[in-house]
Amino acid sequence: MLETAREVTHGDLAAFLLLTGMWRGEAVELKWDAVDFGRGIATVRATRSISGKRVYEGTPKTKQSRRGVPLTSEALALLRHVQAINIERHAALYAHASAFPYVFPKMCLRSLRGHCWPSGTPSSGS
Repeated sequence: MLETAREVTHGDLAAFLLLTGMWRGEAVELKWDAVDFGRGIATVRATRSISGKRVYEGTPKTKQSRRGVPLTSEALALLRHVQAINIERHAALYAHASAFPYVFPKMCLRSLRGHCWPSGTPSSGS
């Protein structure tokens, strides 16, 4: 399943969700400064959800949602791969802009919707 996820555009997000158990809305709000490669932890500090045409971004709703998510060696390798791709793309497209702080582009949810989640699945983002 992980191999299949990586074959689609932005499939790294789907693979990351499978490896970590994070919610979609947590993963698309994950920033690089919340990833501790040394300790193998991703800290959930924010979430993103969609209701109709409205997008909501903010802190997690509950205390339990604000947590550190352990990262396996496979998840860490995936993040290193994503980081290398992001650096390469950013340099090519935005040479004079500061680095993009997010791990995954927010538009990736839209491109994955047709591949990973059935059309009847609510697209709440979390």
